[in-house]
Amino acid sequence: MLNVGGQQVIPSQTMKYLGVVFDSKLKYIDHVDYINQKVRKTIAKLAIVFQNTFGYGNTARRIMVKGCMKAIYLYASVVWGSALRYQSVIKSIRATQRKTNSICARAYKDVGYEISSVLAGMPPLDMVIEKRIISYSVRKKYFPVMWTVMEPFDIPINATEKALQIMLNQRLLESWNKLYMDNVPVNHWCRTLIPSVEWAVRCMELRPNFLLAQAVMGHGAFNSYLFKIGKRTSPNCKCGLEVQTPEHVFKTCVLYSESRPDDWSEGLSSESVRQYLIRATKQLWEEEKEEEKSGLNRVRRIRSRAGVPNTGAGPAPSSR
Repeated sequence: MLNVGGQQVIPSQTMKYLGVVFDSKLKYIDHVDYINQKVRKTIAKLAIVFQNTFGYGNTARRIMVKGCMKAIYLYASVVWGSALRYQSVIKSIRATQRKTNSICARAYKDVGYEISSVLAGMPPLDMVIEKRIISYSVRKKYFPVMWTVMEPFDIPINATEKALQIMLNQRLLESWNKLYMDNVPVNHWCRTLIPSVEWAVRCMELRPNFLLAQAVMGHGAFNSYLFKIGKRTSPNCKCGLEVQTPEHVFKTCVLYSESRPDDWSEGLSSESVRQYLIRATKQLWEEEKEEEKSGLNRVRRIRSRAGVPNTGAGPAPSSR
């Protein structure tokens, strides 16, 4: 500990200057932790008006999230962007973005990162940051360009700014699509509805709502999901044929065959497919509410026979 002018100076491994946290080894991991925490606090405030069943629409949510989150991450990214060479940094940024994606897409919190980014229409932030760094490096003639996240390619030295942005946007889209294809299995249900990122971008906007996000992810009132989280004793469908997965409900189950589309090749871009998914998911929720109601009535009958007042739906008090 130093003493300067009668004041004790406590040494530190980090220093904050102009909003950037510098560490003694210039790894900038502390700075990434700082901005991750800053973004989480900001998004927590936005989440108040970003509820699953009400609040701002999809476009407004995307604009507000980009205005808050993207601006924070891109600030001084040319300085601290070298931290992207650490996998822990990329994972922490994606973990934070997954939370923002879920509220933009009106999805459950345990939605996967790759699917949530496509539903929300938000490219991976680590790729967006690298795009900014490479664009700056080429403009300032800092060669060779260091690639860490996106797939590298040769950039012409004399490329114009407009041509450079077109090439970088295309490479970002290709890298995003590769991330989606590599991490979402071919036999996953959502690949039927969203074949690729490039397909989703061509559709301009998927416009997910609370029910549609559940239909894509298999969350909500599906027995397979309720069994997974311990809310059901069996994952089987009421039809008795197989496990109640989204693919079974929407494609083969006789209980949900009303208005079922014959052609699924257009995925979520087809309005008939969208309306059917929403209608069938809503039917699942109505059945779930009926089961909860019948279960509550059973508890009340048991309480009544035992002479216990029906003050709630909880378990009957002990006889001790």
